[in-house]
Amino acid sequence: MSTLIEWIRNGNKFSDTQCETMTVVSATDGFSVSNSSFDYLYRDKRLASLCAYAFFTFYTKAPARTFLRSENCHLPRFDLELAHPQHATHCLMRLRQPRVPITNGRAIRIPQCWTERSLDLQLHSDEELESLNEFALYVISRYYPLISGEEIVLPPGSTMYLRVKRWWIEVILPNSECLV
Repeated sequence: MSTLIEWIRNGNKFSDTQCETMTVVSATDGFSVSNSSFDYLYRDKRLASLCAYAFFTFYTKAPARTFLRSENCHLPRFDLELAHPQHATHCLMRLRQPRVPITNGRAIRIPQCWTERSLDLQLHSDEELESLNEFALYVISRYYPLISGEEIVLPPGSTMYLRVKRWWIEVILPNSECLV
């Protein structure tokens, strides 16, 4: 999921060099492999409301021929967008058993101020602000429903961290209370 953070940093798009390293295409047999971030960002529009964490918990990419088997033919099939390097040979299917997504990269420490509902931010250094903004990117890359070609819409705020925290308080927390 760290590639999603780079996608956000790059203005909601992959740089040319990033696309090249995330997609491997063999010229001889048409074989292509892609990064799982592509699977998420170029998913079927019917799955657009899913954040990355939910997507990787409930869905997986599979060869289209998977649906020819009797045990899979009744399952819903979700196509990949044309921009995905494997759109012609693969699709998305719901997992029979949900899984806990494995995240790449280093562990992110949850700032103490994240647990408070206050939007008051008392910073002591630029380094502290950088750390909070890094945490905000971590949250957005996992829990905001990112869609290729669409802007990330966050409430106003003086820092990325405050904008993400306000979104979390206004959108996520009220909806999570009904799950408990």
